[in-house]
Amino acid sequence: SHFVWSYGRTALLGKEAAKQDVDSSDNANQLSILLQKLKPLFPPPVIGTTVGLLLALLTPIRNLFMGGPLQTIFNSFAIFGRAASPLSLLVLTSSLALNIGIRPKSQPKEAAAVQEVTAEVTESDKANKTFFLKQWMCVSVSRFILSPLLIIGLLKGFQGIGLISSPQHDPLLWFLSILQGCMPSAQNLVLMLQVSNKPEQAGAIAKFLFFVYAASMLPLVLIISMALQRFGLA
Repeated sequence: SHFVWSYGRTALLGKEAAKQDVDSSDNANQLSILLQKLKPLFPPPVIGTTVGLLLALLTPIRNLFMGGPLQTIFNSFAIFGRAASPLSLLVLTSSLALNIGIRPKSQPKEAAAVQEVTAEVTESDKANKTFFLKQWMCVSVSRFILSPLLIIGLLKGFQGIGLISSPQHDPLLWFLSILQGCMPSAQNLVLMLQVSNKPEQAGAIAKFLFFVYAASMLPLVLIISMALQRFGLA
């Protein structure tokens, strides 16, 4: 979403995200400085989605790409788009593998040095594990318990003021909203860190997401099953 690639990216990368495209030279005028500061709010995924939405809403242009002379171009972009999810999954699993120690074989001296470092268990390591467990519990509880309850409350509030229909009249809207609210975090966070040349942080996020995904199996099955039965979609 727009917030993930703009605010989320800035929160994840810190000041580096804001400084990547900002030109602080004296020759830059005020307009260019303003545009450069707004640029982090519109990264390529957001621009691509916005352009695609505008093209789909404009009927003459849409007809050129859908069944028209530019159908080949549309099919080409569609093929590239299908590769996004497999590539993201490959980056996620590679980062996870590197984080848990699956690395290429090193020289004997390097391997001995690595063993000496990994053999030392310090108090900071234990503190990090405790902090990791607390983070995992907080994210799991907020994502699989608090977030669905919040979505249900918002849906009931919108229904009360007449913005949306009841679940009996529009069950798909209610089901998709609750489903979106309980799904685990996307793997785009790992991609952002890898693109920013932060493989260690990307590996840590990949490891964290692995445990979140593992914890999501049971609550997702329960929430989806209950929602399908409640809304009559089963």
